[in-house]
Amino acid sequence: MMQTTASLEQAVDEFRRVLPSATATAQAIDRREPWGLIALNAIDDGYVDFAAQLSAFFDAGQDDARGLAGEPIETGAADSAPIQAPTGMCPECGLVAFGLDFCGQCPTVSEGETCKGWIRSAVNDGDWSACDPCNGAGREGAADCAHCNGVGWLFMRPGGFDGTALTALPIIGRRR
Repeated sequence: MMQTTASLEQAVDEFRRVLPSATATAQAIDRREPWGLIALNAIDDGYVDFAAQLSAFFDAGQDDARGLAGEPIETGAADSAPIQAPTGMCPECGLVAFGLDFCGQCPTVSEGETCKGWIRSAVNDGDWSACDPCNGAGREGAADCAHCNGVGWLFMRPGGFDGTALTALPIIGRRR
């Protein structure tokens, strides 16, 4: 188990040695991207256990010297400040993830059934567009924005996650 930033770096270096260079995870490690983006790429590449280890490291309260992607912007004007773009989404139920909040299997439970989907990485340029009516804040006055379900962003990747989806864009996500 990774307990310090040094042990995290060592574990990532060891894992990188066995990864094929063509994987998005290997490329993210090589570019020294934030740990959160590395974890999301690992999920997409099928390295769910590795992503879970990274997530557990941060759940234990460890700092990320590189910074986590997807942390909310801290401001005094919470009602009108834009929310930073999501980092992932479940294609099955539309749950939107920020940072490493939901790294791995989707936690949604509906009518006693757990969603069968997995949070998929959505960190590429053009994946998200700030909602125009609420300017990316997710709120209109005291209520959630009706246009984006309070997310503040609309999923815009052409073709969806696999590049072949014929669903109309934007795809409107939802919060927990």
